[in-house]
Amino acid sequence: MMQDRSMKRRILNTISQSGRMFSLQALLNTAKKNSIYLLYHTVNDEVPPHIKHLYRPRTTAEFGQDIDSLARYFNFISTAEIATNTITGGKRSVHLSFDDGLSSCYDTIRPLLLQKGIPATFFINPAFIGNNKMFHCHKASLLREAFLQKRTTLKNVAGEAIRGEKFLKTITAIQSFSSAYYQNLAGQLGVNFEAYLRQYQPYLSVEQIKKMKEEGFEFGSHSLTHPLFASLSQEDQLTEITRSLQWLKDNHISDEKYFAFPFSDVGIGRDLFLKLRELGISQSFGTSDMKVDILASHHHRISFENSGNEAASILKQQLFKYILLKLIGRHKIERR
Repeated sequence: MMQDRSMKRRILNTISQSGRMFSLQALLNTAKKNSIYLLYHTVNDEVPPHIKHLYRPRTTAEFGQDIDSLARYFNFISTAEIATNTITGGKRSVHLSFDDGLSSCYDTIRPLLLQKGIPATFFINPAFIGNNKMFHCHKASLLREAFLQKRTTLKNVAGEAIRGEKFLKTITAIQSFSSAYYQNLAGQLGVNFEAYLRQYQPYLSVEQIKKMKEEGFEFGSHSLTHPLFASLSQEDQLTEITRSLQWLKDNHISDEKYFAFPFSDVGIGRDLFLKLRELGISQSFGTSDMKVDILASHHHRISFENSGNEAASILKQQLFKYILLKLIGRHKIERR
């Protein structure tokens, strides 16, 4: 079943590339999409090793070109404008968001947005803010890079050999492993997570976040520790959300309650969304491109990473895919 769905996605994505033959304006008119939501994590000219094996971020030049290209067709809007339905202007709207609270949000992205007067929302994981702990996927990328450099024989915690091919295939998969799993591999590969955090400080600090808030940027929850939500009990899901929201409030960063699902909201039922509303979360975000959710306050984002293509080209492909899905009635996400 999973293989069938994966095959269908690949076929649809291949067909969607035909959208590049059309003008962006024509596709926007046909799709009748008045608002789109974009997802980034970081912007880097030199990709750091904790990111290198996860995705391809936009370069500074590419991100600047994205902004200029989007400005020709869209007004940039904040989450607050979405929540209060106060979007103004004759153009369609685009919302920018950045996940994971990486330090490049302050060093690279912030100056570019300030220069052009563009709002954005940053969804952060409090467990990593201040560089005291590391996200397990960032650990995995560091370990993969170290293995590619050394090509040494690895053993698991039970002392059994790990095949190199299996290690490369599984280490950066979404699933979360135990701290002992990573520490065992780090010891064999000479990786020191704590030293890396101290030296490179890959995450935002509280002080940087507060500065960005003063400058008008918005912050929301991306959960406490960035787990795959579909793998958690509802009790653990709610704990991840409530503790992250409380951290934002306690640190005087945000009283507004915005939430972006870590990884994906695939497999999340209607019941959890009702719980989100009970918690006062007014706007939430997923990662299913341009699909429409049955819940009006939940918005799906298009990733602008993993591609060196121009913004217009990415949007054309996404819009064409959305139009195809709409024709066959598969453009909406139902929740049970």
